Amino acid sequence: MLDRAEKHGIKVVRMMDEIIAQTITPLAGSINKENAAAASLLAWAVGVSDEAIRAGINEVKFVPGRMEMIEAPQGFTVVIDYAVTPDALERLYKDMREKTKGRILGILGAAGMRDRGKRPDMARAVAKYADRIIITREDPWTENEDQIFQDLESGLPLLTKEGLGEVSRVQWQRIPDRRDAIATLIQDAKPGDIVIVTGKGAERGMGVGKNVIPWNEREVIEELLDELH
Repeated sequence: MLDRAEKHGIKVVRMMDEIIAQTITPLAGSINKENAAAASLLAWAVGVSDEAIRAGINEVKFVPGRMEMIEAPQGFTVVIDYAVTPDALERLYKDMREKTKGRILGILGAAGMRDRGKRPDMARAVAKYADRIIITREDPWTENEDQIFQDLESGLPLLTKEGLGEVSRVQWQRIPDRRDAIATLIQDAKPGDIVIVTGKGAERGMGVGKNVIPWNEREVIEELLDELH
């Protein structure tokens, strides 16, 4: 039932002690639906009325950096999400694949100085649903960026060259500069496509070396969309 969607929102059905109440949330995606259901159950458990629960959940139109959608005037959608684990990435991309018949274009990076072992699985999760992927910078800190990129790329299928190698549906490349990477996909996007930008969410900085440089994913995306006009 959590997967039933309505035109103007997502219907979440919660059940406890034979009580069934319906809560409408405008938030997209299975994770947001589950969070809405969990919040609804917790509020119900402490005595909040069904009317107040419905009103409160319906009031949340979006969560910054959590499947945050920007509708481009050109007819495609950009999705900002904090997803940084293989499971979170797979759920996000699966949700978006079910949402469109267009292409899925993905920005993928991995933070430095953290679990290297998950990086190939992160890339595999994205490659299951994306049509094009760009590997780029995401908080490298003091780790060698080439190592981060290679770890991610080791989880991606081989590209077919002149009929040789593994046949791959997904196209991918490496563009280290994050702004340039996002710009490349935005410029490539067509009506009905979805551009997914993961890793930074609503954060306001990026760890490079021993410093944190200013970075605002939404502002960068909005600037790049303005440049398309």
